[in-house]
Parts: sequence; structure tokens; C-alpha cells
Amino acid sequence: MFFGIDFAGTIESLFEQLTADLLTDIVKDKFEQAASDAFFDSSKLQVTNVEIPDIVGGTGGYFQIDVTYEVPISFPFVEKNIILSKTAAERVWTGS
Repeated sequence: MFFGIDFAGTIESLFEQLTADLLTDIVKDKFEQAASDAFFDSSKLQVTNVEIPDIVGGTGGYFQIDVTYEVPISFPFVEKNIILSKTAAERVWTGS
């Protein structure tokens, strides 16, 4: 803390948001390559959360990404959207 401002937390939040924005494009590109048929629409894919290890404190040794995909379901008299979600976490080396 410096003059009551948590710079470490602010920098971490900014870095996580920038990482989420960058990863959204990368995940959509990979999704389009894997699902090349017309059934899946990459615009319905969204990176909802990215957690990275702390840069300053060195805690939290996992990189985690949460992704959602919205699937429209149409039955007679019923129009619903189902949201599929997936979380992936991987341990990263942060040094000592």
C-alpha cells in the first residue's frame, strides 16, 4: 500500500483483464479451427474469467481460464438458451 492505494491489487486486476481480452481472441480462433462445421458459432464463445499467479506476492501458482458457450435450444413453443461452461487450470512455475 502506498498512500492508502493498493497498487499491487490494481496492477493484478488490470493484467488479468488484459489477459482475458487477449485470450478471448485466441480461444475463438482455436475454437473455429476445432469446430469447422456450421453448427457452432464462435461469437457465442466468451472468456468469462482469467486468474493468473500473483506477480508481486508470488502466491497462487495456477493459471485458470473460464469459458462459456451459449447454445440456443428451440422446441415447439419453447425458446431457451443453455450456457455451457468449462474451467481449465494449470500449475505454473513462478520461481522463488
